[in-house]
Amino acid sequence: MTRHLRFLFVAMLTIACSLVGKAAEGDTYKLVTDASELKNGDIVVIASGTNAMGAVNTEGTKIDPVQVTITDGILKYTEGLGETILESNGSNWYLKFNGQYILYKSRYNENVMMQTSTDKYCLFSITMDQDGNATVKNNERPWKKNLSFSNGKSFGYYNNDGTVQIYKKQRRDNGITFAATSATDDFNGNSNEAKQYVQLINPNSLPVTYTSSNSYVAGVDENGNVTLNSWGTTTITATFAGNDKYTQGAVSYELNVNNVGENINFKCIEFVAGKDKGHTSILNCSTQSDEMAKYGAKIHSGLASFATDEYHINGRGSSTDITVENGKIIRIEMVGSDMNRLEGTSEGNYKIESDKIIWSGNSQKVSFKNDQFVWDYATPTSIKIYVDYPVIDLAEESANNLKTLDNTYVKLNRTLVADKWNTLCVPFAISEEEIKANFGEGTLVEKFDAVNGNTVNFANATSIEAGVPYLIKPTVAGTTYTFNGKEVSADTPKVEGNADVTFKGIYSPTDITNNGTVKAAGVTEGGKVLFVNAGSQTKAFRCFFTISDNASITPAMLKISIKGVETAINSIVMDNSNATDNAVYNLQGQRVNGNSLTKGIYIKNGKKFAVK
Repeated sequence: MTRHLRFLFVAMLTIACSLVGKAAEGDTYKLVTDASELKNGDIVVIASGTNAMGAVNTEGTKIDPVQVTITDGILKYTEGLGETILESNGSNWYLKFNGQYILYKSRYNENVMMQTSTDKYCLFSITMDQDGNATVKNNERPWKKNLSFSNGKSFGYYNNDGTVQIYKKQRRDNGITFAATSATDDFNGNSNEAKQYVQLINPNSLPVTYTSSNSYVAGVDENGNVTLNSWGTTTITATFAGNDKYTQGAVSYELNVNNVGENINFKCIEFVAGKDKGHTSILNCSTQSDEMAKYGAKIHSGLASFATDEYHINGRGSSTDITVENGKIIRIEMVGSDMNRLEGTSEGNYKIESDKIIWSGNSQKVSFKNDQFVWDYATPTSIKIYVDYPVIDLAEESANNLKTLDNTYVKLNRTLVADKWNTLCVPFAISEEEIKANFGEGTLVEKFDAVNGNTVNFANATSIEAGVPYLIKPTVAGTTYTFNGKEVSADTPKVEGNADVTFKGIYSPTDITNNGTVKAAGVTEGGKVLFVNAGSQTKAFRCFFTISDNASITPAMLKISIKGVETAINSIVMDNSNATDNAVYNLQGQRVNGNSLTKGIYIKNGKKFAVK
């Protein structure tokens, strides 16, 4: 081959190779300061200062530099940048640059050679100091020159002490997410058609694997289409394994499948083997009884081992009873092995297979029996108990005759005004998460702290206790709220304050003035605090202030301090008093006829005015 043809061939090969493994806009590379950080398959950029390896020159003898930007050890993509893939061979490396292997033979002196396959002349050792200065030396010719950079020229084999820097490619965030964190569907009457409940956002079109945490509720195919099998809850997860360019990761959403057509409000209580345990750990021929309980549900068996990594329900006619304190069991799902050794002994519909049992009905107690030999045990790994709890409706305009209830679904009707202080008192606890979900992100809650002189001080609260009066400033207006699994208290609301000033709540429409014998502050929907007329009704689930006749302060002197900021009492919203903004009061808090005022000082719309 003539020299001209050889150069032409090398140039063509270089162009072809440059199309393989090129860097792209947005890629970044981090400086390596310890050779042990290098791993097989790493994609790196080899540089010297701000000069990085770009492409083999037209003669096929050297690698031309590309000027790059480096900030805090991070090298950023520049057009023309060349990437090297590290392939390990013992403690040494093959350098695959732009799809070709770099090699070094002494007869080519400073020149860089490239070839499509590896041989002994392609092996290099890499060592580096703590500053990241790397020595790249050919393993076959270690006494020869190092791969380095000739200032202002190119990368080749130059000085024996020449060094470079190695920057490892950083993987980008995969960008995968679901458009929502949850979805709901009704199982009753479902067409069983597979569908995507939540859209997967996958901007880089990366391959993902879908899974369902509870295949008995729903299955999912390779495209994320979900098929409902039963009602209950499952988590749909999309997982990306990761590659050289993007990080691995998994995203999920919760799918709640209800049975709305049968008007069921249920809670699933799950016992998981190895996590939820009883007291007996004797396997095989257990002759002891065992039981376990949580959330008001109990599982008791005459011969069983529930303190092991697998639940064992032994034979010899042993009975296993599943009971609940409140509500009714409407479904049981038991998953494991040899489940067909059990038989049902209660009313209801039993579907028993070797790997699972499904019972449906309506009962506080469901029983199973194992008539096999004592060592022929059934081995459930998961027992799910679906309980239909009572629903209680609490309405602001109704007399609410409360009973103490556990695990109750509460429907609360209480009108709340957004971005204003409202009063709230309810017979059940509300968590911080439930406050955000029901009243809006950023909702403020204040709890009574103390009375200092004529000022009622409030302090920040993150949750709400049953029977305690609060000030609440929701970010979202509403009238109806739902709370699941609540303990409802029949105790009367707590009274805060001292002998002069009190703050308390009500659960039913009430004349908060006690027919005029108490000075009670009510509030209009317009945001004005006014003292209420005797005989009026303030709606339920609100709070109010009272001032004793023996107090050293008058109603007009009363102030509220929220987070240390004093404000006139008329800045608080306690809606639905029958007082009006046009009402006029004297300094003793008594409502007077605004059309026939005598000389003196009065209050209207929260402001003082004089009649002369």
